[in-house]
Amino acid sequence: MPVIDPLRLNKQIRQCFANQSDAQLFVTAIKNLLETYADHTYRAGELVSLPSSLKSYHVPQPLTRTLKRELASLSQSQPTQALSVAEVLWDQPFQECKDLAISILENLPTEMEKEFFRTLEQWASSCTQAELIESIAKCINASVHAQQPANLIGQAQKWMLDEHPTIRKLGFLVVEQLCLSISFGDLPLIFKLISPYLNRCPPQNAQDVIAICNNLIVKSPKEMAYLMRTAITENPAADAKKLIKSCIRTFPPELQSDLLTVIKR
Repeated sequence: MPVIDPLRLNKQIRQCFANQSDAQLFVTAIKNLLETYADHTYRAGELVSLPSSLKSYHVPQPLTRTLKRELASLSQSQPTQALSVAEVLWDQPFQECKDLAISILENLPTEMEKEFFRTLEQWASSCTQAELIESIAKCINASVHAQQPANLIGQAQKWMLDEHPTIRKLGFLVVEQLCLSISFGDLPLIFKLISPYLNRCPPQNAQDVIAICNNLIVKSPKEMAYLMRTAITENPAADAKKLIKSCIRTFPPELQSDLLTVIKR
């Protein structure tokens, strides 16, 4: 793996971008650049307990950061062309290529919202790597589309009800991450979304609902305690009792004893 010379790297990247009008040629140029800086002697350390099934070039981070920065400019100046590049990158069986593809979508303008959600949904539906589903969810929450929480929550809700397990997982992950970044003024949208799951929580998504509840407790503990108590009052058999047991330690001490009393009735 050669040492990065910033001047040389910038020249190499400019040469790649000379092919940006042809998505296939552009991606081939990017892959050749990644191969130039690939670390073929890389060995996973002891802390890597679950290595990805994707191949990786193991290139230096400054290279991928620079590529992402330049691709972000392309996303904003030529979004349609950037989307074509992203789709070709996503089809490559390399971690770096998929990360670059996701970064392109993260920077698409708001007027391409339909293409943005449609593409990420297609990628998630064919994805088998859990870490990539998480990356897609992070992309959604980091994108300009997160500035319109009502639209984003509406889309996430559709995904949470989807029959496809990875699409459904994506919806829950988007909401889980959105809980911590959303403004207090928009929290009622999340409370309305999660309320049905306090009554009946699908077993296959129990951990996802628990994660969302924990984040909402951190964000607004009194409101979450109220929602859970209300669910149990209206329906003593509500799954809110199980959720409280799973989340009880996240609540402040002054609310824990009250909630424990509620679930023992």
